[in-house]
Amino acid sequence: MITAVVLGDISVLDKRKIREAVIRIPEVVVRVRQAQDIIDTLETSSVDLFTCLSLEDSSFTQLGTVRSILVSAVQLGLYDRFIKKNGKPQYILGLKGSLPLLNTLAGSSELSNLMGPLIAAEPSAQVLTLVGSRSSYDILKIEIDSTILPSVQVIESTALNIEQLVTLLVENYSVNRIVNIGPSSPAITPQTVDPIYERLQICESIDIDPMLYWFNRQITA
Repeated sequence: MITAVVLGDISVLDKRKIREAVIRIPEVVVRVRQAQDIIDTLETSSVDLFTCLSLEDSSFTQLGTVRSILVSAVQLGLYDRFIKKNGKPQYILGLKGSLPLLNTLAGSSELSNLMGPLIAAEPSAQVLTLVGSRSSYDILKIEIDSTILPSVQVIESTALNIEQLVTLLVENYSVNRIVNIGPSSPAITPQTVDPIYERLQICESIDIDPMLYWFNRQITA
């Protein structure tokens, strides 16, 4: 199965119930603690990330850089959990501007490159850039068995919306599974009107993890 993992945007943690649920996931806790350790080394910062996660939604969405750090740390934790159970995907997709996070997921960059706070790391691998009518995506292709930096293909296009992006992944790269890393707010969802989706399995990493059966119950309670 050829898998593409899709990262969510900056809004994925904007609901308090989602933040309260996701911080129960051990891999997420590890990544948030790592981010906190890095922040604690900065003389100019005294931010407590766990406290920030418990803020009211109106306050959380005003956090700026800290909000971006938490989104990155949470998605790293969910990705860690996904690859433990499913192995590494062939592709990682993120909105344009998330290259430091993409490189960290691919293993070619350290979490610290996201911090300082969230200083953009120098790209250590090239990226397939897709410019859409609504959003621009970076797609990183991983060489699964490589012990060095991931190998990457480079293609540029100027007229790709989500539907065209999915078509390209299926027809040009033989992708047959898209996993939204979450939490919630999937970037790509099934579209029954387009037959291309009949060749795809689209899911969210939390939904296919039987040990996280409680997550959706908690956020909808």
